[in-house]
Amino acid sequence: KGSFVSLDTKEAFIDALLAGRPDGTESSLLTQAQSATSQSADELRKSKKRKEELAEEIKEAIRLLCEEYEEFSEVKEALQVQLGKLDESMAGYDRAFEEYTHY
Repeated sequence: KGSFVSLDTKEAFIDALLAGRPDGTESSLLTQAQSATSQSADELRKSKKRKEELAEEIKEAIRLLCEEYEEFSEVKEALQVQLGKLDESMAGYDRAFEEYTHY
């Protein structure tokens, strides 16, 4: 990364010499370039920080989802047990009804 910046700087220097510089505007151009670089670095730091925050939010969401799924599985299992008991009761009522109507 640094070597590309260095190469760009050298190319810009040669281009400036060919364009007739130094003409006195170099200082302001350098200040502008440094400001832009600083701003880019700040934006990069903010983006990295936001990325870390989002990664933590995603991890927390996944953790909560896993907890909810575990709870759902427990409720589902309990419901299946109750439905099994209800099926047994209904079968008993059906048998009793058949015996009652059979007479």
